[in-house]
Amino acid sequence: MTETAAPAGITPLTVEDRCAIHDLIAEYCHYEDSGDAAGWASLYTTDGRFVGGGNKLAVGYDALLEFATRRWADKPQVHDWVHWTANIVIRPTAEGAEARSFQMVVECKGDNYRIYKVSGKHDILRKENGQWRFYERRVFPLPFQ
Repeated sequence: MTETAAPAGITPLTVEDRCAIHDLIAEYCHYEDSGDAAGWASLYTTDGRFVGGGNKLAVGYDALLEFATRRWADKPQVHDWVHWTANIVIRPTAEGAEARSFQMVVECKGDNYRIYKVSGKHDILRKENGQWRFYERRVFPLPFQ
């Protein structure tokens, strides 16, 4: 399989790596939009961290699970949201990979759809037990400031 170029001393990412990372990012949206907190938390490494808007922080599986569970229970408006991710750029790093992407949240009310918000994601990705996982997922505002 052809590998993509990487800086000197850094292992290139294979096509399989890139596909697995794209799948990981897509799964994230599906779990988030369905309220599957356990599925969402399972996408992170054991010591993984989510840094949300306002620098909300959850570290480790139990904290990630609690964060996702509370979000679904305490914010009923998220039940009407669908996340769309685009412009994914993946780069190899010494520890694994990093990705940046843009995300749009569409709110669905009956037959009406509207863009609720947009944001960016900066991901630090590592392999754990042979699977690509988020070590850190950080939300950042768009447009770039």
